[in-house]
Amino acid sequence: MKTGLRSALVVCALAVLVACGAKGPPMPPSLELPHPPEDFSAARKADRVTLSWTPPDRTTDGANVRGKRLGPTLACRGVNEYPIAKCMQIIGQIPSVAPPKPVRGQKRVPLPRATYSETLPADLQQMYPTGFATYAVQVMNWRWRTAGLSNQVRVPLAPTLVPPEAVRAEVTADGIVVGRSQDCVTSAACSVRNPTPMSG
Repeated sequence: MKTGLRSALVVCALAVLVACGAKGPPMPPSLELPHPPEDFSAARKADRVTLSWTPPDRTTDGANVRGKRLGPTLACRGVNEYPIAKCMQIIGQIPSVAPPKPVRGQKRVPLPRATYSETLPADLQQMYPTGFATYAVQVMNWRWRTAGLSNQVRVPLAPTLVPPEAVRAEVTADGIVVGRSQDCVTSAACSVRNPTPMSG
């Protein structure tokens, strides 16, 4: 009888200790969703669009991102829609970089920025010469779940002119001749620029 009473008292004491260690209501298990990047950027140069962002090191629950729980990062594009509600078109899949394990007493080292580039399709530029493309990234976890898109950036789709090839300049008696072919002197595409006479 005494043995049973002691066992009951021990169980009650352990229950009280466990309850004292946890403040507030019990927390649900973490979904381990990486926090969406907030510093995403997109820049266009000619037909090349370069995306850049800082990979997340925290989940939406405020916990550290664990490498084994990370999935890929999806590069997304939409056309003539801003903001986009979801990843309209996946243009790339980038392997995610796991952040280093935090060391107690040391400041967290931010991850280097990730980048991804694409060449704008020519047909997209021809179809929407006055339109815009909307870019964003979406970081997935190991179960292909996500907390949503990053901030979004618009890029114009205006076609770019093809740079001229074989440009040459030649000094003649009539001035400086600039053209794009070997027979520049007789070509209608050439232009003559007379040097400004010096005064005095």
